[in-house]
Amino acid sequence: SSCLGSKHWATPLLRADLPGFGDMVKAVVAKTAADAATKQLKKEPGVVKQAGSKKERPISKDRAEYESKKAERRAAILNIPVAVAQQGHQVAIDSVVEARKTRQLEKRIQRTAATAGISMEAARKLHQEALEGDLQAQASIREIRQSQRGDATE
Repeated sequence: SSCLGSKHWATPLLRADLPGFGDMVKAVVAKTAADAATKQLKKEPGVVKQAGSKKERPISKDRAEYESKKAERRAAILNIPVAVAQQGHQVAIDSVVEARKTRQLEKRIQRTAATAGISMEAARKLHQEALEGDLQAQASIREIRQSQRGDATE
């Protein structure tokens, strides 16, 4: 007897037509959503929030010490204040990303001011207008950058 002659050879591994399959999928999706909601509870040092209730209970001294050390490590690694690191991973990462964007903008402003021979305030205003969607300001910055590239190639 060969496999090709078997009636089970072509049966799919996942059978959507089985009774109860849709209910099973709905249950898995609901459990995943509930798990995600539980993970989204905001962490505050020294307090444990229970899912689905407004009760708060103090955490143990060991757990509080662990959370404090974790916040200190996060602050050292990301080079941010401990107060920001205590607010959680996502808040810390968001502050680092925001700081990076600010530094990059300042660098572009300095480069524009130096290249165009304008003041830092004028360059800052030009970039702010460009970020707000002013097409003329964007074109001005583009021209300044192109003139810089043109000078470098000559």
